[in-house]
Amino acid sequence: MYAVVIDDFGLAPSLRELPEPVPGPGEVKVRVAASSVNGFDRLLAAGALRGIFEHRFPIVLGKDFAGMVAAVGEGSPGSPPAIRSSVWWRRPTRPTAAASANT
Repeated sequence: MYAVVIDDFGLAPSLRELPEPVPGPGEVKVRVAASSVNGFDRLLAAGALRGIFEHRFPIVLGKDFAGMVAAVGEGSPGSPPAIRSSVWWRRPTRPTAAASANT
């Protein structure tokens, strides 16, 4: 998958290929169709939220997105695969704003 990431606070974002995430217990994986970069992402990238959330670099930007449920983790209360979904929050240490394609 490709994602827009930062490698440290204050650095410019870059597009990078990352391993495809696998949903853990209670999690849902959404194949992203549209995403935004908003004020939260700007604050996060600048380091203004340091100490408020756990951060692991690279940080994937893009908090709000819409797409299709691609997989569900064990015991997930979420939607089954192939259901349209929108997300407005996620765990700060899990990737979003990412695109994935099979070739």
